[in-house]
Amino acid sequence: MPEPAHLPDEFVTSPHLLVRDLAVESSGWIWFTDLYFDANQKCWVRGKGKVYERADFTKILVQHTEQGFAITLSEDFKKDFKCANIDMAVRLHEDLQPVVRVQTVDMFAD
Repeated sequence: MPEPAHLPDEFVTSPHLLVRDLAVESSGWIWFTDLYFDANQKCWVRGKGKVYERADFTKILVQHTEQGFAITLSEDFKKDFKCANIDMAVRLHEDLQPVVRVQTVDMFAD
C-alpha cells in the first residue's frame, strides 16, 4: 500500500487562541458577538472568544494591555449593538473580561 500524502500546513487549522489567553502586549481580532455591554454601556469581552490574526468588517481589534483589555472599533463598523442583561451568572458563564478602554478609528479607509 502506498504512503499517504502529507497535507501542507497552510491548509490545516491550528487551535485558536482565546481572548483570556492573550499575553500582555498582544493583540488580535474577535467577532463582534464576543463584545458585551450593559444598559450603562459598560463593556466586556468574552474570555472564551476566539482570537483571529486577520481583520475583516465583522471583527474588532482586542489588545491585552498592562491595565486589562482594550478594544478598537472601526468607525465604518456601524452595528446596532444591543444592551444585554449582564448579571454575575452571565459574567461567569461567558467568562466576561472587563474592557478598560474603547477607541474608534477608520480602519478600512481608502
